[in-house]
Amino acid sequence: AILAQATSASRFYYGFNYAQLPLDITIALTGGLCLSPLPSQDQERPADTMVLVTESLASLWRTLNVELVIFFVTLTFAFVFRGVSAKLTTVKPTKVSKFGRGSKDGSNPTSETPSSAPKPRRAPASAPRTRSGGADQQWPRACGQAATQLKQRSFAQVVDEVVDGMREQPGIRFAARALDLYADLREQLRREGRRLPEAARGAKHGPVDFYSTLVQCVVRVGQCHMIEDIIDDMVQQGVSRPLLFYESAMKQLAGQKHYHLALAVYDRLAADGLEPSAVTCSCLISFAAEIGELQRAVGFFQKLSSLTTPSIRAYMTVLRVYGRRQDWASSLATLRDMQRRGVHVDSLALNVVLATGVSAGQLAGAEALLAEADGYNPPITDVVSYNTVAKCYAQHNDHDGAKAVILRIQRRGLKPNAITFNSVMDAAVRSRRTEEAWDLLKDMRAAGLRPDKYTCSILIKGLTFQPSPAQVQ
Repeated sequence: AILAQATSASRFYYGFNYAQLPLDITIALTGGLCLSPLPSQDQERPADTMVLVTESLASLWRTLNVELVIFFVTLTFAFVFRGVSAKLTTVKPTKVSKFGRGSKDGSNPTSETPSSAPKPRRAPASAPRTRSGGADQQWPRACGQAATQLKQRSFAQVVDEVVDGMREQPGIRFAARALDLYADLREQLRREGRRLPEAARGAKHGPVDFYSTLVQCVVRVGQCHMIEDIIDDMVQQGVSRPLLFYESAMKQLAGQKHYHLALAVYDRLAADGLEPSAVTCSCLISFAAEIGELQRAVGFFQKLSSLTTPSIRAYMTVLRVYGRRQDWASSLATLRDMQRRGVHVDSLALNVVLATGVSAGQLAGAEALLAEADGYNPPITDVVSYNTVAKCYAQHNDHDGAKAVILRIQRRGLKPNAITFNSVMDAAVRSRRTEEAWDLLKDMRAAGLRPDKYTCSILIKGLTFQPSPAQVQ
């Protein structure tokens, strides 16, 4: 019984392990491994068993040697290819020019974009910048091979390459390369003591087009602060700066939200004795308002008004400027100027002026303007207009005046909103008429409006004046 169990286990083990070998090899290898019936004690094993095993092993080697050769050849090629690739992908670091990232050969920029290069720290726009003299300033040059290629080409060819290339490939890569070429060209002009208009004579594109393209390049690579240095170069090189050049530069800077720099470019425009167009003046109003230079914004608006009738956008910008200054008189005068020039006054302009009156504490003036706007045909008042005046009544602790606003809204066919009720509640609490504030809460809910956190805050403030248990609850 024990022998039978051993025989069965042996058959399973060897049958499983040799199942995937060729049939002849399996037969040979298992011939003496108890997969056949056990021989009797007087039966001798075949004499050629070892011969069959040897031949089977040789056949197995012939089957596997091809795969082993392929494996070792593939492994060898992998190690060789890895070493060659490591050498090819190793790139020497290049220097960064003042305008962008240099390239190793001057023609193929590296895959690293110029924006990854450390940018020079710039001073705030309000502080005067110290300069070392435009073209006489020693700037970092690009790589040596780029300078060698520059010597092999004329200045005119470089100018045309930069302008045409930027028009055909308006991307960061070519912009960085163009700035590297300009850094070399600039250094070459300095060494030879020449000026660009003379050196690049015969080019298809003029110097103004060339420098305008450079402005586009510095904006594209994120070095907008270099525009003033380009203008310095134009001055040193004797290149005139037309109005179109300045306006284009300011437009690009505004697109990047560099309003300080855009105003600095305007200062250069004014220093050259040029006058901005009406469109530029309208933009300058917005630039100054964005950075909080309110007086400059007003000055630009006055200049625009002397040139033409300002647009509704310019009027709205200056009205908001007056609102930030709480200048009620100027705000009202601007509204009258709109009416005199035939500019349509809508509810937006009216509400800005009313808000200025509220912030300036001009209750009588705001109330008179609201009544005037109610009398227009058609009226230009809306719920926001009434809410603004109701807020002014609340600031003056005038509950009766604020409550009358609700009736005026309803007579106009409008519906008071949550802000309306909150403003009138605030007026009631300020006047210490808390019972009427709670009555307004009921009216608010009856109108289908939900109290908000401002409603809760106002009513809690009213609990300081002898509240009833029901109000506290």
